[in-house]
Amino acid sequence: MLRRKFTALGLCLLLGLSLFPYAAMGADTPHFSLSANNEAPAVGQDIRVTVQGEQLTDLYGYELRMSYDAEHLRFKSASSHWTGLTVPAMDKDGEIVFAHTKLGKTAGENGKAAIATLSFESIAAGETAVVLTRVKLVDSQVEAVTLTPDVELKLDIASAENAVT
Repeated sequence: MLRRKFTALGLCLLLGLSLFPYAAMGADTPHFSLSANNEAPAVGQDIRVTVQGEQLTDLYGYELRMSYDAEHLRFKSASSHWTGLTVPAMDKDGEIVFAHTKLGKTAGENGKAAIATLSFESIAAGETAVVLTRVKLVDSQVEAVTLTPDVELKLDIASAENAVT
């Protein structure tokens, strides 16, 4: 009888410990946000959208996929906030793919960090958004994880005549 109790207790403990890494992993999952230098631009003005990461662990490289409304915005360029190798951004029909990696024996980014900035020109008045749809993160051991954060930055573009000066 006592042996059964110890066996049951041992199995419960083993099951609990085996689930612990999965519970802990959720707490450390990176989070992303988008911010703009101007969330209420007028037609013809430039907008810089910065991708920010939090709870990063040894981030050595990344690939960002973003979407935007090509009727309201024109993509101009993308840049990384770190030195290394940048793959030029590909823009097709309102979808951008941008990648960057560090080089050599450089430490990966940890904690909170600005990752990239994308530049747009506002071309038509109205409400629109830029959306971070997918992020592939690569650590210094070349292990990758892909996340789908679906983070949205809403913009309200004023007509040139109604611009606030």
